[in-house]
Amino acid sequence: MSEPRTLTAITQDGEFFRRTADLAMRVTSELDSSEVSAVLAEASDLCGADAAAFASFVKDDEAYVSYRFILACDPTWCLEYESNACYMHDPWWDYTRHHSEATLAKHIPVRTAQQNEVVALARRFGFASAILIPAQSPQGLTRLGALCLGSAKPEYLDEQTLTAVSVAVTGLVVRLHAWQIAKLRDELVTRTKLSQDDLALLAQQRQGRSSKEIASLMNMTSQGVDSRWQRLNAKLGVSSRTTAAQLAAEYGLI
Repeated sequence: MSEPRTLTAITQDGEFFRRTADLAMRVTSELDSSEVSAVLAEASDLCGADAAAFASFVKDDEAYVSYRFILACDPTWCLEYESNACYMHDPWWDYTRHHSEATLAKHIPVRTAQQNEVVALARRFGFASAILIPAQSPQGLTRLGALCLGSAKPEYLDEQTLTAVSVAVTGLVVRLHAWQIAKLRDELVTRTKLSQDDLALLAQQRQGRSSKEIASLMNMTSQGVDSRWQRLNAKLGVSSRTTAAQLAAEYGLI
């Protein structure tokens, strides 16, 4: 039996960058969740990795509902991650909140016992060594994304291959992020059935206008605007008009 190729050998193969680019181009809005996960699994295999996970989350919101995952790893990891609220103490995703460059997970500081537990959980499920590749949202919005490629071998993903791997898969990371945002937008539209009047109200709030100003522009009373906000907030499942407008902006509705 031949020995598995090293990651250095994989990245030096002339086909490596072409094949990762092909995978990125396959991620389109027509794909469903299982098909996107399959593409991610192919990318993981191409890199010789043992596990991969793409996470999408809102930068300034710790709520569980803000997190979505695309997995090419043992789903038990995600179940334990969510049930233990690991997103509250994850140093790898915290890195993504403040940085845009790819890095090795071992270079990300682990400062607390809770953070150490999160990292230990990842190691148990194939992320003994890992590369984290952030994806920033367009238009300065706060929904971020990050791809984590992992290996059960502690030294498989290292400094020598960090640049090659991150450059090769960045296109895929961007496409996964765009696909996830579009998926969430479609879910929101289907669930809330926002009207054009709702969107107009959200757009006015996004511009920082008061109820009185909105009432004047939309030929309503201030009380009528406030009543509409109560209904709209309930429809979106948020507690304030500021959050409602931010949510609509996050998914490109306004």
